[in-house]
Amino acid sequence: MLKALCFLLTLSTLQAADLESGLSELRAKYNIPGLGVMVTKSNKVLALSASGYRKIGFPEKVETSDKFHLGSCTKAMTATLAAIFVEEGELNWSDTLGDLFPELKVHQDLKKIRFDQLLVHRTGIAANPNPNLYEQLSKLKVSKAREKLAKIFLTKRPKHEVGTYNYSNIGYIVAGHVLERLSGKSWEKLMASKIFSPLEMNCGFGPTSSNEELRPTQPWGHIQSAGNPAVASQGDNALFYGPAGTVHCSMMDWNKFLNIHIDGFNGTDSILKSSSFKKLHTPYSEEGETYTYGGWRRLERRWAKGAVFTHTGSNTLNFSNVWIAPKVEASLIGVANKGGEGAWTATNKVIEKAIKLID
Repeated sequence: MLKALCFLLTLSTLQAADLESGLSELRAKYNIPGLGVMVTKSNKVLALSASGYRKIGFPEKVETSDKFHLGSCTKAMTATLAAIFVEEGELNWSDTLGDLFPELKVHQDLKKIRFDQLLVHRTGIAANPNPNLYEQLSKLKVSKAREKLAKIFLTKRPKHEVGTYNYSNIGYIVAGHVLERLSGKSWEKLMASKIFSPLEMNCGFGPTSSNEELRPTQPWGHIQSAGNPAVASQGDNALFYGPAGTVHCSMMDWNKFLNIHIDGFNGTDSILKSSSFKKLHTPYSEEGETYTYGGWRRLERRWAKGAVFTHTGSNTLNFSNVWIAPKVEASLIGVANKGGEGAWTATNKVIEKAIKLID
C-alpha cells in the first residue's frame, strides 16, 4: 500500500512538473508574454505556476501571486452578488424591469422581462453600446454612465427577439445597476463588502496597475494585430462595464470564489445558502441551453464525473479561462496577459494539461 501511495505521489509530481514546463512551450508557441495556471482538488493545490513576463521589453517575470484580469469571468461574481440580494430580501429573481425601473417608460417588449433573464442573456438587449455612445458614457462618472445606459436601452426596442439567447454585456451592466439602485452603493463597493471581504479576496477593478508606472509591478495587457508585434497596454474597458467584466485577481484569490461554488453545489453553505447556488447553477429552461443564471456555462464531462461550469473572459488585452468540476471538487484556471485567438488556444491547452492532474 505504501509503495502504491509513493507511486501516485511521484506520478502527480511528474504531471505537475510537466504542466509547468508546458507553460513555457505554450507561451512561446502562441507568443504570449505571460501565462499562468492553477489546479486544485479537494482544497489542495495540485499546481500553481506562472511563466513569462509582466510586460514585453522588461525583465520583470510574472509571478503566481500577480493579479490577472478576469474579463467576463466577472459575470459569475455579479450573479453571485445578485443572489445575496435575493437572500437578503432586497430583490426577487422574478422582479420585472418595469417594476425595477418605475420612473422609466420601459419599452413594452421589456416591461415583463424578469431580473434573472438579464443573467442568462435572454432580454434581446444589444451586446454593447455603439462606439459613439460608448465614448459619451466613458466621460461620465461611472454611476451616471450606468444610469444613462439603462435608461437608453430599457426604453428602446430590444435589438434581438426577447427570450432568445444573445450574449449581452449591457444586460449585466443593467443587472449591476439594479443592485446599485436597491442599495444606494456602487457595484464596486458592493462587490468589495459582500464578496471580496467575506472571502478575504484581495481583488480590484480595471487595469492591474497604473499605466504610468516605469516598471511593471503587475501583468500588463497586450494586443497584437496581424503581421505586427504585440504591444503592451495597461488599459481596460470603460469603468461602467464593471458588472460585465472588470475584476482582476490573483489565481489564489480567484480560487476562493470558485471554492464557494464547488462547496455550494455539494450542499455546503457559505456567503450563500446551497439553495441559492442551485439557482446559480441552473441553465435557462430551454432544451439544449447551457448558460446558467450564475454566469456560467454548464456542461457534462466524463473526467469531472458529471457537471462542469466554465467561462472565458477577455478585455482584448488579457484572457482568462476557468473550469470547476464540483463532483470531484476541482478547479482549473488558465490566465494570460494577452488577448486574441492565440491566448484562447493557449489557455485551453493549459486546461487540457491541467485535467490530467485530476482525471
